[in-house]
Amino acid sequence: MRKILILEKDTDTLISLKSMIEERAEIYALSDAQKAYKCAVKNFIDLFIVDTTLEEEGGELPPELAFVDKIRDMERYCSTPVLFITDLATSKLYTYEKLNSYKMVGKPVQEEQFKRVVEDSLRALRYSGNLNQVFFRRFGVVHWVLEEEIVYITVKTRKIFVHLRDERVLCVPYMPVQQIREKLKGDNFIQCKRDTIVNRDYIQNVDLVRHKILLTKDYGEIEVGVTYSQYLEELYSQDW
Repeated sequence: MRKILILEKDTDTLISLKSMIEERAEIYALSDAQKAYKCAVKNFIDLFIVDTTLEEEGGELPPELAFVDKIRDMERYCSTPVLFITDLATSKLYTYEKLNSYKMVGKPVQEEQFKRVVEDSLRALRYSGNLNQVFFRRFGVVHWVLEEEIVYITVKTRKIFVHLRDERVLCVPYMPVQQIREKLKGDNFIQCKRDTIVNRDYIQNVDLVRHKILLTKDYGEIEVGVTYSQYLEELYSQDW
C-alpha cells in the first residue's frame, strides 16, 4: 500500500484531510514539521501533502516549507511528488522551481477535488514505470541497481558488498549502514546484523536457535546478530 504523509498544523483540518483519503493509502498525519521529518526518514513516503502559507518575498521560510526543502536534500525524496495546500499564489514560482512541487490545491479544500488530485498523484506513481533503484559510486562511475535484484548487503573491511540475484557481487566504497538504509526505498529490507541488510523476498527460513537466516535457492546463509534476534522473532511471528 502506498504511504502518504500529511503535514498540517491545524488539528481539525488534519483529521479532515486524513478522513478524505485514508481508504486509498497508509496515512501518516502530523502537525509538527520536525516529527514529520523523523517520520520521512524512518519510512519511505510516496506522496507528501503539505498545508502551508507560502513564503513571500523577503519573508522567513515557514517550517512546513523548510521541511520540504530539507527532504529534497535526501536522495530518496529528490523527485517525490509534493502536493501543497495553500491560500496564497504569490510564491508559486518559489515552490515549483525550488521545491519541485507536484500540484497545488487552494483553500478551502473541496473534498472531491482533493480526492481527485491525490488519486491522480497515486496513478502517476503506478504508471511511471519507476521501479525502485539504488545507485552506488565506484571509481567515479555510478552503478544503478534495481532493489529487487539485491539479495543482501554486507559492510566489511571498510567496503560494501552488494550481493545480487544473478550471483554477482558489487564492491563499492564504504558508507555507514544507516546511510545505506536511507538509500533503499523499498519496505523489504531489514537489518539482521550490525553490518548486514537482507532483502526479505530472498529469506526462506529464520533459525533463531543457530542465529542464521537461510536464503532461497543457493544464496546460502547469513548470520543474525544477537541484538537483532528478538526483533526478527517478533517480525516473523507476526508474518508467519
